[in-house]
Amino acid sequence: MGQRYPKQGNRSGGRRWRRLGLWLVMGTLGLAPTAAVAPRRVAADGTALEYLRMGYTYYGIGWADIALEKFQSAVQRDPGLAEAHLAVAMALEAKGDLDGAAAAYRRAAALSPLGEAVLAFVGDLELRQGHWQAAQQEYRRALGADPQNARAQLGLGLVAEHVGDLDGAIARFRRTVELAPEFGEAYVHLGRLLRRTGKVDQALEVLQKGRTVESASAELYVELGLAYAAKGATEQALHWLDRALQLDPDNAEAREQLARLKGQRQAAPPAAP
Repeated sequence: MGQRYPKQGNRSGGRRWRRLGLWLVMGTLGLAPTAAVAPRRVAADGTALEYLRMGYTYYGIGWADIALEKFQSAVQRDPGLAEAHLAVAMALEAKGDLDGAAAAYRRAAALSPLGEAVLAFVGDLELRQGHWQAAQQEYRRALGADPQNARAQLGLGLVAEHVGDLDGAIARFRRTVELAPEFGEAYVHLGRLLRRTGKVDQALEVLQKGRTVESASAELYVELGLAYAAKGATEQALHWLDRALQLDPDNAEAREQLARLKGQRQAAPPAAP
């Protein structure tokens, strides 16, 4: 219990929005969206795909409202274009309209060749609202449709951690990393739980690997700092916590842990000559 679900504040929300296109095109959440939700037929209206491309361009420069309008125009021109529904859903989620996002994800699921695998995203929405049982149901449905669904594996790991099944959570997070080695968030959760269960060396190994995947994650650097602190490597811990604050000056945990470690270092007796 007590795990942190990924922050949904302005900074992380902005990162999520900028990565929307990568998720759709590259499938970094383990759903391989371009293949998973590609339409079963050529779009009935060629302008639908053009609106979708324009939407990708606008969200890439952070113009969320205009991007959403383009995605919605794509849906209007071709209601059967699954990728357009998914784009609408992710844009609505980034804007905080969780009910609208859930409805759009379900429409995408109904049109996608992978069907309920897309419901892993609905599980995320339930998790954000603290609806753990509902989230678990959505993740299980998604995993039943696609056993390789890394997003669903991660979600079920978070649920397992919430109910105190730390071994089960670690197994889920390890499986997530196996399925989607580029999924940086999974390394943060796995490293944190390994540290919490006393497997500090394993935690450091996981987090250092995660750093090669997600080099701009303040949360990952916080975990690296905490893992080094657990080993008594204060200077390395301070380095990574400071790096976390450089990336996210509002990161309260990094600030608190830095202050704590600096206080301990100042209070320590001087080394004998």
